Amino acid sequence: MDKAILNKLREVFGRHLQENVRLENYTTFQIGGYADAMLIAYSAAELEDFANKAWQFNLPVLVLGSGSNILVSDA
Repeated sequence: MDKAILNKLREVFGRHLQENVRLENYTTFQIGGYADAMLIAYSAAELEDFANKAWQFNLPVLVLGSGSNILVSDA
């Protein structure tokens, strides 16, 4: 991820933004590589805010939910 975008995300979301997160901790099968950035939304408004900011930077958004029935590549 571009450092300028990551810095902007840090500025906007502060402590809520997690970086280099191992996704195995968030899937039922306990497998998965790293996400450059992750935000755990605790409300619909927070999710909406994050998604809108990500789309402004043309970043992909994945809503993971409870992490079941998903396999995340670790390659």
